[in-house]
Amino acid sequence: MIVAIAWALYSPLPTIYFKFLRKENYEPGTLEFTFDDGPNPEFTPRLLSLLEENGVRATFFVVGQKAERYPDLVKRERATGHTIGLHCYDHTHPLFWGPIKTARDMDRAQAALESLGITPIYYRPPHGWVNLTMLRKVRSRGMRLKLWTAIPGDWDEHMSVDQLYEAIAEVARTGGVVCLHDSNHRMDSPSRAPLTTLEALERYFETR
Repeated sequence: MIVAIAWALYSPLPTIYFKFLRKENYEPGTLEFTFDDGPNPEFTPRLLSLLEENGVRATFFVVGQKAERYPDLVKRERATGHTIGLHCYDHTHPLFWGPIKTARDMDRAQAALESLGITPIYYRPPHGWVNLTMLRKVRSRGMRLKLWTAIPGDWDEHMSVDQLYEAIAEVARTGGVVCLHDSNHRMDSPSRAPLTTLEALERYFETR
């Protein structure tokens, strides 16, 4: 019983608070784009070109392993005016990350970014799953925890362009932060889901 209570206080309760109870107010029509789980050598360059063409700046929460493999893409994200956020080094689910695993993952992810001259100011844990070690390290590093107000699920290859477009447009109407993806979370994933994201964004920019 004591172990269960301690674990609940350490991870599930902070997650519930930050994902579902804490609310930030956004003006209607204010849409902040964020992209998780990249960079990807096929999709990220196309996304960056699309954002540049439409004068949009975003925050990219990159995977540390991918930043090490594709450093030029992360550098391009930064050079074109986007913000680079701390996400993770190895994209597994933090449900059972203890303090040591959490600290190790955050430290390795930050080291990968700092090797590129980037000091992140935002942190978004995988799946938005929060624990007390994350909160302590975020505070000690002067960062902010940044989740989302909407996550349409664009990693799903069965999601249609119409569905995703409507989801993005709805966030724009109400105001908020949308979490999209320029890559599947796994290294070398064959997923083509980011193509749907690119097409939905193209339609949104054409009609906004």
